Amino acid sequence: MSIATTPAWTPETNRLSGRHNDKANIDEGIATNSPLLFEMLKNLSATEQRAILDMGQASHSSIDFFGDYKCKLFIADAISDLYKLNKKASDTPQAWLKTLARTIQFNQQNQTALDMILLWSLPNYLSPLHLKALIDYLLPHTSGRIKLHTYIYNTQMMPAAPAHYQIRRNNKVIISPATRDQINCPLYHLADLHNFFKPFRAEHSVMLSSGIQEYVFSS
Repeated sequence: MSIATTPAWTPETNRLSGRHNDKANIDEGIATNSPLLFEMLKNLSATEQRAILDMGQASHSSIDFFGDYKCKLFIADAISDLYKLNKKASDTPQAWLKTLARTIQFNQQNQTALDMILLWSLPNYLSPLHLKALIDYLLPHTSGRIKLHTYIYNTQMMPAAPAHYQIRRNNKVIISPATRDQINCPLYHLADLHNFFKPFRAEHSVMLSSGIQEYVFSS
């Protein structure tokens, strides 16, 4: 496995290369099943390289998980920053695209074709305008076999800030909350998501016991 962030990753770096954080600000998190995520990750191989963009923070356990496979892992550490910017946002789509380019740091000269994108719960925290712009920004950097994974809250209330996610070798995801505060959930339905994620379509969806709808989108 090679690890990069947008543009380069080392364990000592901070910012876009990913803060090493295996503990949440509130507690150490809850282990949960994520059947669609691990079904998607079955496509990883020890011999055929895959390119993966993780929009979340770096964690030792996630890096350890991907270490068994031949893959190039980009760790954007962008979720918290994009959420905070979205809260203030009076941005035009053009200004938001500049924000995405500055935060994720993929550009038109980047020849990487991503095979998987881990969005985690970020879509819940973006306005429709900003979510559509994010997908449009990522689209040129995707391969023909792209899979996008996300969690969509299906409850009236949701955490007031995005959680931190870690992938474990025992096929569990550790969800570590950033806050105990709650806010109203946008309750994005499938028709909304198809509009925001266009040209990608929901390939699979399953309701988790936590009230989160898990999705995998593909082209």
